[in-house]
Amino acid sequence: MRHNLVLSLLSGVMLIGAIVGENACLAGGDGFIVQALGDRLLIGTGDDSPGGQQIGQRVFGSVLPSSGVDRDPSFFSLSPAPAGFDALPIGGLVYWDFLPITIDGVTSNLFHWDSHGIVDFAPAEVETLSLFNVTNSVPATIDGSAKAIPGEHLGTLTNDFLSLHAHNFWALLGEGGDPLLGGGAEPAPGVYLAAMRLRLDGFVSTKPFFVALATSDTSSSSVNDDALPWIESNIDDLILRGDYNFDGMVDAADYELWRAQYGATSPQPVDIGDADGNGDGIVNLADYTVWRDHLMTTTATPANVIPTPEPNSVAVALALLGVFAHCRHTRLR
Repeated sequence: MRHNLVLSLLSGVMLIGAIVGENACLAGGDGFIVQALGDRLLIGTGDDSPGGQQIGQRVFGSVLPSSGVDRDPSFFSLSPAPAGFDALPIGGLVYWDFLPITIDGVTSNLFHWDSHGIVDFAPAEVETLSLFNVTNSVPATIDGSAKAIPGEHLGTLTNDFLSLHAHNFWALLGEGGDPLLGGGAEPAPGVYLAAMRLRLDGFVSTKPFFVALATSDTSSSSVNDDALPWIESNIDDLILRGDYNFDGMVDAADYELWRAQYGATSPQPVDIGDADGNGDGIVNLADYTVWRDHLMTTTATPANVIPTPEPNSVAVALALLGVFAHCRHTRLR
């Protein structure tokens, strides 16, 4: 029986980071760093020592203690920012979201691999993974279903050197477990995979990043040598492009969401859906193209063919007016 999870005081976790073409086992105490580059949020890993950060990584792993609960990996941000990056604004509220992952045509927000043989992730059956909010009182929980889960308030940015310093609880539980009360069965041994993003008003959200959390009886080599390289090699295919309402399908409902959000520039909570398909910070005609190009390529598309609708007349008219104005200005010069 697990103790009350919110009151647990647990030891540090071994954090493992993945870089393109290389996996590195990092020292305990490292966490997720979030900084800006212009108007875009970036995620990475490291600590607050000079040069101790690797920003731009999107694949991470950790081995949890036997309780399945820990306050690491943490989230932090530095001000001044590491060289080449920007500090985040004082007073800003950082949030996270859990995103659904698609593997071999199956969509789930929590996958599991037993760590034996070749890497073969399948949707978690009865396990749940929770991350708590800034006060460690409200969890956001994923359960293997094919849907996105809006996250909570991760932390508020201050004027300190560690402008964000959040040790929020992670909780991996088996059948019958409660993220607030604990209890329940032990989760099946192995590696659990989740996708996340961070968002902050006024900034383009981080690209999706992937967290592989292993049970304490799983070897770190299964994470570092097997799971992380597999995730890295499949990173561009794990999030279903064009699935703007995060339901595991690219269909007409995503087109309707694109129409409704046309022109939006702020990151949208996943319970609303987000039609910024190319991740450039604005919903426009380019995102219609992303949806159109992936409409018929997903195995989740209904058997009946959905006629491909064109963008609404207002969007097309605005785009054409822009082109016309540019051409007219060019002739008059």
